[in-house]
Amino acid sequence: MTVIVAPFDPAYQSADQDSPRVFYAVDELAAALGAAADAEVGIVEGTLADAPADGYLLAFAAPGLADHADQAHRIVLLDADGGTVGGHLERLGLAGAIERNRYFRWQHSRDRETGGGVIGRKDLAAAIGATPTSSHATERYATLESSRYADLPALLVAYLRAHAERQVAS
Repeated sequence: MTVIVAPFDPAYQSADQDSPRVFYAVDELAAALGAAADAEVGIVEGTLADAPADGYLLAFAAPGLADHADQAHRIVLLDADGGTVGGHLERLGLAGAIERNRYFRWQHSRDRETGGGVIGRKDLAAAIGATPTSSHATERYATLESSRYADLPALLVAYLRAHAERQVAS
């Protein structure tokens, strides 16, 4: 599992602005995912073109997403726009997504965390003890909720494990 975040770009950011890695609390996310998965989670400051050849890719603001359609089954969009996320998921067959407002709540209110908020495949909900909600629901995807998981990273890790098992089986 690797988190992909844009590098600091002085052409678009002033020196007093946080880098995207800091702004999105990427190191904290990688640590939380790593603890939930009992595995190391890598961080790449770059684009999907810089990503490793295997494993899940958790991508913030993934420009050129359509250019990487062959990798869609292993991409989770982070901080996704709620108005367009369903179309991206269905059209490209992405592994899943975390909507912008949900990610913000995890980032800034971890003391009030719940096990919900992964926009994932409905057919995997039962495998992780989750319920698909009507939020961001499309034909194959919906926001998954479960009280079984303490927080968003734990739910995401469980979802990706179920997703990986389904990929191997098919």
